[in-house]
Amino acid sequence: MREGGRSAGVDYCQRYQLSESSLEAVLSGKVEYAGMLADLGFISREDAQEASGRGRGGGFDGSAESAWLLRPVNRNWGNAR
Repeated sequence: MREGGRSAGVDYCQRYQLSESSLEAVLSGKVEYAGMLADLGFISREDAQEASGRGRGGGFDGSAESAWLLRPVNRNWGNAR
């Protein structure tokens, strides 16, 4: 959503009947959770920033999410156990 700025985000939410405030709350929770994982030593501070969309390549574009899946910190993403 960053490419088109705020108006693109509003358009996206309207098109798919999403609540901007709910999406912002989800992002806020994601940022807080990543910070807690970093505080506990499960992931590095850099990984926490990247996971929350604040680091290099972060955000909502598909390439950033795909890159995150390849990170060693996420090596068990497909393991249900």
